[in-house]
Amino acid sequence: IGGAIAAGVGASVLLADKGEDGSPELRRLIGRADEICAESRGRFQVVAERSPAGPDAIARQYDDLAAISQDALVALRRLAPAPREVRDRWQDYLRLRRRSVDYLRRARDAAEARDQRAFDRALARNAGEGRRRFAAARDVGLEQCSRGG
Repeated sequence: IGGAIAAGVGASVLLADKGEDGSPELRRLIGRADEICAESRGRFQVVAERSPAGPDAIARQYDDLAAISQDALVALRRLAPAPREVRDRWQDYLRLRRRSVDYLRRARDAAEARDQRAFDRALARNAGEGRRRFAAARDVGLEQCSRGG
């Protein structure tokens, strides 16, 4: 996984510096955001691949997943302000990322409460919004951030 992530990060940095469309600020934002997303996705996949036994272990897994997503969101927010040319789209993307963290926390809470229905609902909503989140990332020009799990 580490090699694939490093290659993805390298590719996003090269794209950001190649003189693609957009201002230098936008290219920097895209490069740095994609680095954050590639690193976060790698960490997320490692935790998601666990096979927890029982509601308490599942709750811990989703707590870890929410923490990884929250860390990435904080790092992405630190890249602000976004260039004017993508400011609204960037804010939409960050809003959807925040909602994903909330859904992961709801899944954790449902696992702790042993509420299968609430757990399934949280995961279904997160997956449903995932398509919108990845589309929002593409609208900004992000490569790594627009890829699912």
